Amino acid sequence: MKIRNQIVYILVMTIVCHSFLFISCANNESVQVSEDIQIRLKDLKCDTIKVADLMKDVEIIPLEDTISFMISWPKTFIVTENGFFLHDNPSPEVAKILYFDKHGKALNHIGAIGNGRGEYVTIWDTATDRKGDTIIVTSINKNLLYDKSGKFLTSKEFGFDCLLKTQTAKTSSGYICATDYDGSDYLLHVYDKDLNLIDELLPTNGLINTQGGDAANKIRTDGDKVYYCDGLNSAFYYIDLSDSKRNKRYHFIDDEMLSSDKPRMDYEKGPVFAMISGYYMENENIICYIYRKDAPGTNIKINTKTNEVRQFVYDGWFPGFRDYYDGHYYMLVDPTRFLEYVEEHEYESDFTKSEFVKILKKVYKSSGLKIEEKSNYVILKF
Repeated sequence: MKIRNQIVYILVMTIVCHSFLFISCANNESVQVSEDIQIRLKDLKCDTIKVADLMKDVEIIPLEDTISFMISWPKTFIVTENGFFLHDNPSPEVAKILYFDKHGKALNHIGAIGNGRGEYVTIWDTATDRKGDTIIVTSINKNLLYDKSGKFLTSKEFGFDCLLKTQTAKTSSGYICATDYDGSDYLLHVYDKDLNLIDELLPTNGLINTQGGDAANKIRTDGDKVYYCDGLNSAFYYIDLSDSKRNKRYHFIDDEMLSSDKPRMDYEKGPVFAMISGYYMENENIICYIYRKDAPGTNIKINTKTNEVRQFVYDGWFPGFRDYYDGHYYMLVDPTRFLEYVEEHEYESDFTKSEFVKILKKVYKSSGLKIEEKSNYVILKF
């Protein structure tokens, strides 16, 4: 009987290990996670989302077009309780950080390019949280801190052991920065509210990314919950700074997915492997898009509470979001693209016939707004 029970146990474990979603509860010191959840794209169930259901109560918010607040290449967009926080980065020499209120009115600049006290030589990244009361700016070899009015608070160098911190975010207890495989011993560095280093996470063993930085490596936070996209290895990390036993990794393990041991780019043919191309948070869900070389792109929803992973498609053409907050989706659109959405087209296509375009045209006509090519960016709120 004992032998029979052992055989049954082995069979059950074999089935579990070969399922598309495998959870290992053993501690993994190399990545500091308690659960390693492996995902195969081909095994995911697919849901269909109706565009019309998303686009209820659409609001068009044009950003004020004062010259010093004009945006040309937005890198960071965060919705706060009282407005919109943007990092415009057309080039390192003219990068700027801007605040608009929730109606699109220009409020203030955060810091400035320069070599003086409270100025930054360049901006690797910048962040705030939903309250938006303090802002962190990561520059060359140091972090700088400002309040929401743009007043400089403090700065601190972070040493020569890790010169390049390409992503940053704000937590409820301080700040967190990512190095994106520049040769540091750790990918994530945790700071308190005074910018003192208090912890290092995700050891790399000195891994150096000889293929260059990856913009897909993004870090986002919700209180003390940290979400980190390891684009080079096709994985997401969910880290709870208040409870390390809840840390998880969601790892896409299909052969087609990018990993650090594969050539990343053929400069004549484009990307060689499928890779994560941006994500945002929707409550406890990670919503990401995976670019695939020889197949349609894939939208993925990962529930970090239940570990359920599903694929989804829209029932018609639909652009991507930039942020989700307080029950609403937010899209940042340049004026030329916005006019493409709402103008009349001579020929019909899936784009012109899409529910998104139909609804946006209707809302724009009834709004009384006048958007032109020389206008500033527009925020769409659903």
